[in-house]
Amino acid sequence: MDSFLPTNGNRPNERHSCRSNASVVGKPSQPFPFQQRLRVVLAFIKRRWILLSCAVVLLACSVVDMRVVTYTPRYIRCGLDGGTLFFRTSGKKDADADEPPVSITYSFHAPLMGELSPGGRIRARAVEFTVPLWLPLFVVIGGIVIREVRWRGRHSKTAEAQPTP
Repeated sequence: MDSFLPTNGNRPNERHSCRSNASVVGKPSQPFPFQQRLRVVLAFIKRRWILLSCAVVLLACSVVDMRVVTYTPRYIRCGLDGGTLFFRTSGKKDADADEPPVSITYSFHAPLMGELSPGGRIRARAVEFTVPLWLPLFVVIGGIVIREVRWRGRHSKTAEAQPTP
């Protein structure tokens, strides 16, 4: 059974272990690769938490349809519909006595990012603006990438300027 265990290539009778023998040699032990990756990811999250929060909110909005409709003084509709942020207003509407002045409806669905292009129309008595969710999401992701590239460039220059001991 012991013959199936992995062995060290230089010493055939010595088994691999998770412990580092660096303390024997006198060098400080290096953290495991998983710990190094975790530190890098946590440092990235600490630097970019605001933009990452915006991206998470936009992704959460991609699964919700929510409409807010007001009837007074103008007929105004705004919200999310099929992955598109929208705002529509039109002329006055006679509100029925049964209808509340504000109604909110919502539903959930698979993630949608909207249509290909944003749009807007202004007419005599109506205004309409639509923005697909992918547009602000790409702006946020672009901001993360640009800021990270600039940060890495700045830190690589300072690392080159410092003399190595």
